[in-house]
Parts: sequence; C-alpha cells; structure tokens
Amino acid sequence: MYKSIILILCIAAGYLNAFDLNMVDNDLKALSGTSEDSDFYRKYYENGKIKYEVPLINGQRYGIQRGYYESGKIKYEVPFVNGKARGYLKVYYENGNLKMSAVYLDNKKDGLWKGYKENGEPAFSYIFKDNEPVKILFEE
Repeated sequence: MYKSIILILCIAAGYLNAFDLNMVDNDLKALSGTSEDSDFYRKYYENGKIKYEVPLINGQRYGIQRGYYESGKIKYEVPFVNGKARGYLKVYYENGNLKMSAVYLDNKKDGLWKGYKENGEPAFSYIFKDNEPVKILFEE
C-alpha cells in the first residue's frame, strides 16, 4: 500500500511522466544492427527540433542522454553507463525550473528523489533503495 500511495502521488503530479526509460529503449531496439547505432542517436519532433539525443558506444547508451521540449528547451538529463541509467537524473519544467532530481543505479531508483513545483517550491522528497521507496522525507 505504501508503494501504491507514492506512485499515485507521483503520477498525479506528473513527475514520472516527464522521463521514461522504456520509450527510448523501444526506439533503440528498432535501430539494432543499423549503422546509426554506432555513436549517437537523435529523435526529432515534427517541427525538426530534437526530442531526445542518446550517446552510444557499441550500440549501448553511454554518457548523458538529453530530452527536449518541442520548444527546444531542455526537459531532462540522465547519465548512462553500459546501457543502464546510473547517476543523477534531472527533469526540468519548460520554464527552466527544476521539476525533479533523482538517483538511478543500474536502471533502478536508488537514493534521494526530490520533486519541485513549477514555482520552485518543494513538492516531495523520498528515499528509494533497489526501486522501492523506503522513506518519505517530505510530501505536500
């Protein structure tokens, strides 16, 4: 029940919708075996602006993956090592304010996750371990 409450709160606030590891995975699977998967992959909006860009080494994500709003402003940044999210994820509102900061360890939520309102005020602060919430530090 504890996990369900947190998940519902996050989805309702729109935080988890801002970044989806699986969306990019599906696009990269479609590239498998092509020459495009050698060093960098970009997906574009219909207006020609970059939707997201993924650095690749031997067909695996490696480095900072960035996503963008249709306006061209940064939406998120997340580091990858050997194809897995590892490090600090940052998600931004289109106005440039931080929406969420989080920690991934081998594609799992691990460590401190903080969410912010569009005006910059704190919205939540949770601690995760192995993809499971272990403590609520703050929640509005």
